[in-house]
Amino acid sequence: MEIGLSATEGTVLHGLLAEATGDIVIKLDEYGFIEHASPNIAAMGIDLSQLLFHPHVADLACDTHADGLRDYVADALADKPTIEVFEFPLAKQCEEGPRAARQWHSLSLRSVQNDDGSSCGALGLLRSIDQRRVLEDELYASATTDQLTGLGNSKMFSAKLRRELKAPGDSVLAMFEVDRFRAIFMQYGQSAADEVLWAFAQFLQAMSQPGHELAHLGDGRFGVILPGMDAETARVWCEDVLETFAALAIGSTSREPRLSASVGLTMLSSNVDEAYKQAELALVMARASGGMRVGISGDSSGPIVFRERPMVTELGASFAAR
Repeated sequence: MEIGLSATEGTVLHGLLAEATGDIVIKLDEYGFIEHASPNIAAMGIDLSQLLFHPHVADLACDTHADGLRDYVADALADKPTIEVFEFPLAKQCEEGPRAARQWHSLSLRSVQNDDGSSCGALGLLRSIDQRRVLEDELYASATTDQLTGLGNSKMFSAKLRRELKAPGDSVLAMFEVDRFRAIFMQYGQSAADEVLWAFAQFLQAMSQPGHELAHLGDGRFGVILPGMDAETARVWCEDVLETFAALAIGSTSREPRLSASVGLTMLSSNVDEAYKQAELALVMARASGGMRVGISGDSSGPIVFRERPMVTELGASFAAR
């Protein structure tokens, strides 16, 4: 398909092509409808020669982005762009496939004006940005994922804690730690310690329920956000986690370490730093009581109380009373 260009349009097109090559060149009329396009627009599943009415460029985008693209085109036609480039997923992929399968493109437009200064349309470049978005997703995942366990890292977990603090309803922070983890590292070495962490991470994932948020916080510690749970429900779940882990982690030989874990619980009520402080305090008390225990902290006051069941250590009565 040939693109008919005036001298003015050719000048604008030259500037666009200087910025990028190998992209789809489109020509819009003064209303934003596609008048002409380079042949490689067929890669988007569009054949203008077969269409009685040419589409508006905003028709290329998913419904979630169509209005934004329409506004961008209107601003570009008026030669008053507020942004340089607009990014959007193709409408065809939104209709036919899952979100992960969407193809993303960017559109860059330049207004073309008549001699009297009025707009006679625009020239633009459509560019596939799938590879760039994949790279961005990979970089984000790398920055927020613990490489050893595959869980989120402490940075990601703190961000999710902040969001959870703003959500309505009760939530609990559980901070787990593999008992005697430092001793395991000293006796068996780094490889064995890493295997223990990886195995405990997989176990926590298997025991978690829908809506739970997990992360490896460093060393032998793991965080779990328990949304919508009261104190008693969280305690029962954590006891089940500890007992099941201890039963599954019995070594087949006497040379293998006997593994167990402890956990500190606190209600989310004020801020991230205070939540970490209270959960860590409860965890320290649980480990100091012999390990394989649930430590419960409601606030920093109140005596330490040992229940008849040896699994639970309570620090402060306010948590248990909620």
